[in-house]
Parts: sequence; structure tokens; C-alpha cells
Amino acid sequence: MLMISSLIMAALFTAYITQQRSQTAQDQIVEMQQNLRSGFNFLQREMRMAGFDPQGGSGAGITTATDSTFEFSQDINDNGAGEYPGNGDATESGEIITYDLDGDADDDGVVDDGIDSLTRDMDGVGAGSGAQPVANNIEAVEFLYLVGDDLTPTLAPVAGQFDEIRSVVVSMLARTSVPDPDFQGGPTYLPASNDPDFHDGMYDVGSGKTWGSNDNFRRRLLITTVQLRNMNL
Repeated sequence: MLMISSLIMAALFTAYITQQRSQTAQDQIVEMQQNLRSGFNFLQREMRMAGFDPQGGSGAGITTATDSTFEFSQDINDNGAGEYPGNGDATESGEIITYDLDGDADDDGVVDDGIDSLTRDMDGVGAGSGAQPVANNIEAVEFLYLVGDDLTPTLAPVAGQFDEIRSVVVSMLARTSVPDPDFQGGPTYLPASNDPDFHDGMYDVGSGKTWGSNDNFRRRLLITTVQLRNMNL
């Protein structure tokens, strides 16, 4: 009787541990996906304001465009034509926005050690909050720019092309913060610049970038195209 009871208890304990691990893994996946999507929603909404210049006199536009950093200005207080003397520009608080990846010292779009945050830095006269996280547990990010009416893709537009950038393809790889011992490996993730399947290879510039690792961490990759509706006016 004691042996039977022990076997039953062992079976119940094993089932409990298995269920607990499964629940923990699912919680991590849900958290990762929700964090990734919410960060993207915020990013898209604000990036669409790049170059917002109602009166056409502020000089608002894109100021930095690399594969790991995107910076732009916007005349959100609508004083570009000099409505308020001395303030006819896009340099006030909240009018210069920078998005990049924290923990990426070499600016290759990949966190140097593990995961960190995609950050938003609000600059301009009177600003001082510093870089704030938009999406946590991010491992890699890429900004791919579509230039001109033919939407030529490039990771490194020159300054003379900034006014011709029509859209930005953002690739972002999220990772769980805790490893799952029951999970091993996973696919190699390709950002838009090296993904022949994204838009049938239209935006594949053959960058050779590959993300991810054969480890115990689960990952999710999200790629979306953000149209800069104020840049072609």
C-alpha cells in the first residue's frame, strides 16, 4: 500500500512540475509578445510624425538615419513660421526624438551582452528626462530605409537622402528574460535587410545579418513598415 501511494505521489509531483514549467514558459512568451507589440505601437505612432511641419518653416525632418539609430524632429507646437518670435524652429522640448537600443555600445543594432531596452530620448530646449525605455527585453533592432518614389532600400542613407526617406522598415527581436531548460535552440532570425521572404525580397539588401542563438531562450521577431506621412509633403 505504501509503495502504491509513493508511486501515485511521484506521478502527481511529476505532473505538477511539468504543468508549472509549461505555465511559466507560456507566461514568459505572453509577456514578451505583449511587450514587443506595445513597443511597436508606440514607435509607429511617433515615427509617423517625423518631419511634421504645419507652417513649413521649422526645418523639421530626419537628422540621423543608421541601421541602429533613428532621430527626427517635429514642430509639435506649430511655430515654424515664426508665430512666436525667436522660436521658429523644431528645437523645443519634445521636438527632437531619438530611438536606439540601450546596451549597444558598438552601434551594430545588437545588445552587447544579453538583452536591454529600445529607448526613446526626447531632446530639445527644456527637455532633460534622458532616454526612456519603450520596449524591454530586446536583443536586436534594425532600421531599414526606403528612399525616393521607387522605395530603394538602404541601411545607410546619406544626409542628402534624408528628405527622400518615405518609409522605415523596423525589425525588432525580443527574448525572454529567463531561460527555459526544456527549450533548446530555435530558428535563425533574419531582419528585413537579409530576409528574402519579406515582401518577396523587395527590401532584401543582402546585409548578411543573422540574429538569435542556439540556447534555452525563446525569441520573437517582429517586422513592420512605418510610412513617414509627413516626409513627402
